[in-house]
Amino acid sequence: FYLQDYSGYLHHRTQALKLKGRIHICSRSLMFEPDDTNYPITKYHWTNVSNLQAVARAVDGLDCLQVECSLVVQIHGACPYTFHKDTPPAYFSLNYENLKTFFKWVSELHQANNLPRNQAEVAINRIVQTREDGIKFDYSRIEDFREVPLSDAISVQRVTPLTMTPGRLVVTDRCLYYQPLHNVSRKPVKKIHLDNIEKFFKRRHKLRQVGLEIFTRKPSSLFLSF
Repeated sequence: FYLQDYSGYLHHRTQALKLKGRIHICSRSLMFEPDDTNYPITKYHWTNVSNLQAVARAVDGLDCLQVECSLVVQIHGACPYTFHKDTPPAYFSLNYENLKTFFKWVSELHQANNLPRNQAEVAINRIVQTREDGIKFDYSRIEDFREVPLSDAISVQRVTPLTMTPGRLVVTDRCLYYQPLHNVSRKPVKKIHLDNIEKFFKRRHKLRQVGLEIFTRKPSSLFLSF
């Protein structure tokens, strides 16, 4: 599961290299996506991370997350994945987040992934669910302050051919709003005016009658699973 991303830097001490980009935290791995596309995306599986610690003033006076990994995966454009064993430690600094808070929950993921398989699944699912439950709908995204929400925010998943994205659904007397829980879209909230909805249908999702597909006049559609 994709959980959250942060703005920060990847530091390579041995290469005197400092890359700006996004640090993506997933349930099974940590990924770094550099802003400069000349450099590859780097992936660190939690099960291959041998040492994880917060280091004060590790690089250039910055507090960093130190990651030692026995097998690092690099992804560069359309090229096949490349695997690197026993690489030097990587250091990650954050632009806006507190390292102590960040390290606390990242280390929980690392520890959960290194439990026996049956225990790991339970622990990881608990961490993911706790993170998702703590995210609320941002009511400042409602278009007009005079709009009246018809119910509390509802937990849903947006279904597309390759992904299911958890989010929050709010319906007002004028619009329908879907807010993904994670930073996966240029628009933080998808808005559909009620008078722009042409039709909607119940759908089966995972062999259950829990889906709703909404069609607009554009035309476009929004498939939600409840």
